[in-house]
Parts: sequence; structure tokens; C-alpha cells
Amino acid sequence: CDCRNAPTAGSCHPAIAHDPINGRYLGLYVKIKSTSHYSDNDSRISGVFVDSSGSLLGSEFVIAEDSSTDYYCPSVVFDPTHLKYLVTWNSKGIIYGKFIHSDGSLSSTRFTMTNTATAPCGRCSALSYDDTAQKFIVAWGEENLASHDSIYAQLLNYDGSFAGSRLAVSDDGASPAFPSIAYDEQFHRFLVVWDSADYLQIKGRMINPDGTFAANEFPISFA
Repeated sequence: CDCRNAPTAGSCHPAIAHDPINGRYLGLYVKIKSTSHYSDNDSRISGVFVDSSGSLLGSEFVIAEDSSTDYYCPSVVFDPTHLKYLVTWNSKGIIYGKFIHSDGSLSSTRFTMTNTATAPCGRCSALSYDDTAQKFIVAWGEENLASHDSIYAQLLNYDGSFAGSRLAVSDDGASPAFPSIAYDEQFHRFLVVWDSADYLQIKGRMINPDGTFAANEFPISFA
């Protein structure tokens, strides 16, 4: 899910979230900096605000950049109560998170969902927010070359602190990957979906805001 096939400098892998309070969007993307073919340590996460008519508000700004590593696979969601965005991205197997305030100022604190020193390699992440419980949820795939891939999720309090331990959403050995997630405001639960069985099937599982599972995983689409 990175941009290793990018032939020249450019942008890829967009993500978008809407701020209904201020009536604007935050668009994220991976920015390839090199003017030659992709090389290591050559990408960053950038963003720009867009108004309701599609006009850009201000200039592009850098969210994450480090000359010693690459950043890719951004995801973003907006918290309308505390007026801030949560952004996540991947860098060499580690899922990072950071808050962006609705005025565009960046939080100085960065936190991690996974760590390659103690866990398998994290892949692309997905985000959602429960405005009732004031909790975020991050879902991601983990690549474990020693056994098999898995889907995990982590609930976060509105300040970014972990709300409980990470959840093993799917660990069935069928190579689950590429999760997506949405929140149900009526029944107050999240639905996580992902690729399974080496991209031959789509599965899903519901998670309550307290971190319990509302049901076992279930099939959504078959080969």
C-alpha cells in the first residue's frame, strides 16, 4: 500500500475527512519528493484544506516527514466534539497517529499502534469515531511472516490514550488485510470489514464501544 511504483515526483493514496462545524474538508496524501524513480526515504504525508465549493484553503502543509524513513497509507477522521482530526499512517511497519486541530495546527505528540521491535509488521490502517462515547477506533492488518496475517483494532479515548488492549478482530489464518471501518450512530457500534482468503472473500465483524465484539466475524462477499 505504498507508492513504490511511482515513476516520478507526485502524490498518491488520498484520504479525506469532513469538518461539519467549520464546513471544510481535510485531504491527506502521500507526497513523493524525488524527481527521479522512487527511492527509500523519499515520501511524506501532506495535507490541504478544501472548502465546500472545492476550492483550496491555504497551501499544502506537511504532517509527517523524516529523512530517515518513508511514510505512506494515511487515514483520517474528524472529532466534532473536540474539533480535531486524527490522522494515522504507516512507516516501515509501524502505524503512527497524530492529531490535527481544526485550525490546521499540529499536535506535538505522536503515538504508535504497532512497533516492529515487539510486533509483526503493521499494514495500512482505517479510522472511525464514536461521538457518543467520544472514542476513536483504529483498525489495521499485521503481516507476520512466521505464521499468518491478522486484523487488529485499538480503541482510543478522545485524547489519544488507549482505551483497553488491542483487539484481535480476525486471526483465522486466511491472510486478512486492508480493513475499512464505519460507525453506526443508531445502534452504537463499529463494523470492520477486510479482505480475506487471499483476496477471494470479504468478511466483517462488529465491535461495541466498550471493546467487546457484538458478533463473530461473518462473510460479506464470496469469490
